[in-house]
Amino acid sequence: MSDSIYPAWFVVKSKHNQEKRAESQLISQGVKCYLPVIPISSMRDGKKQHLIRDDILFPGYLFAFFDPEIIHTTEVKNTRGISGLVNFGGTPAIISESDMCDIRARIDERAAALTAKSIPARGECIEITSGAFEALEAVYEEPDGLRRSMVLINVLGKQVRRSVCNKEFRFA
Repeated sequence: MSDSIYPAWFVVKSKHNQEKRAESQLISQGVKCYLPVIPISSMRDGKKQHLIRDDILFPGYLFAFFDPEIIHTTEVKNTRGISGLVNFGGTPAIISESDMCDIRARIDERAAALTAKSIPARGECIEITSGAFEALEAVYEEPDGLRRSMVLINVLGKQVRRSVCNKEFRFA
């Protein structure tokens, strides 16, 4: 019985904007890969759309599962789209299978939450959680760019239309 820690998950550094190319090239070599992505809403004509596209969670990095006794690290480093392996003191960064499962579960959980309800519907009640209007209830009206939204806030019995940062409110 061998005491080898391999195969294992390695942290791979990709060349600029070549994460998907690196993933594709590694897969074609028989290396199992994980490129974490999260869904984000897209902008079109200055308005937030319900179109969701995948955005790379860790730009410039991906995870590769292989046994360096079968596929040498030099072979991985020389793959198109890859600039090298992440090292600490000359030792490649390795992630255990259980830690990788935890990472994947958390990313998948977050992605599911974002996909399920990324922006409220027009007329939906929200609560302002920070900023000048903290603790007030409001009514969601429409997106105001990528990071802001127009809301109707009840101030002294009158609805006031204001633009607030999306991080400053939550669904009531």
